[in-house]
Amino acid sequence: MTPELHDLIRQIHAIKADGQAVCAGLSESQFNWRPGEGRWSIAECLVHVNVAVSRTLPAFDKAIADGRAQGRTAKAGDSAPNRYGWFSRWMIGSMEPPPKRRMKTFAIFAVPAGRTHALTRVLPEFKPQWTARKGAKELYEAVQGVGLKLDDFEGPRYKRISHIQQLLNSGRLDANLRWREPVMA
Repeated sequence: MTPELHDLIRQIHAIKADGQAVCAGLSESQFNWRPGEGRWSIAECLVHVNVAVSRTLPAFDKAIADGRAQGRTAKAGDSAPNRYGWFSRWMIGSMEPPPKRRMKTFAIFAVPAGRTHALTRVLPEFKPQWTARKGAKELYEAVQGVGLKLDDFEGPRYKRISHIQQLLNSGRLDANLRWREPVMA
């Protein structure tokens, strides 16, 4: 798993924990209270996140499957098989905290105004769904998807100390861990 994916999973878990913490001890009326005209309640914010995730993850899954079917997978040593376009980078950057500007939500992620939402229906989405077993299965499937073999995984490439030892033994590094030959950039 790339550091970027690991960080995204960490962020999802943090958001879920924050959602649970924000709602701890709230009554239904507090959960649905709106701070002003045109402003969302806590319930509406969490429903929006639930709706956005439920509508975008299938699209991500499809894009990943399509990329794999077209052979667009990371090669050993690559950080990722793709590059974000300018619009994707702009969208991602615009949603990073702290918010840089207020923006309207896209219609497909909109939360109908004026409805009340039950804590018992909204919060289950914020309980972690990931388990170690699911993580191991996802990791196994990802490794299979890029063709990583056991010898690659257990070899020096993915073990830093072993890799350094191999470079020392081959004479590419000196005893001070300095390159003996020029490194091509």
